[in-house]
Amino acid sequence: MAGTTALLVAMLGYEVIQSHSPHDAFERIKSESIDLLLSDYEMPGMNGLELVTQLRTEGYTLPVILMSGQIGAIDPARARYLGVLMVLEKPFGMAAIQEALRAILK
Repeated sequence: MAGTTALLVAMLGYEVIQSHSPHDAFERIKSESIDLLLSDYEMPGMNGLELVTQLRTEGYTLPVILMSGQIGAIDPARARYLGVLMVLEKPFGMAAIQEALRAILK
């Protein structure tokens, strides 16, 4: 999750654990208690759907929100199949991320 998004989420009162690569995110999810994955779609090494596929293959069911500046690059049917609950189009503001987090983390 990029620094600006992490700051927005933290300002809303949520604890943020940042990862700097999809591999790091996967390892942290395996070793820490994570309530939700908020991930960019475009990342070096693998995209967000590939990360979610890897998580689902390993049995992780945590809710997922993907973010993308190129929302058309995400296959909506595949995202739904993998259990991605929401896709946020960048840029977005605090209200959009707040609404998404509240809807999912009720």
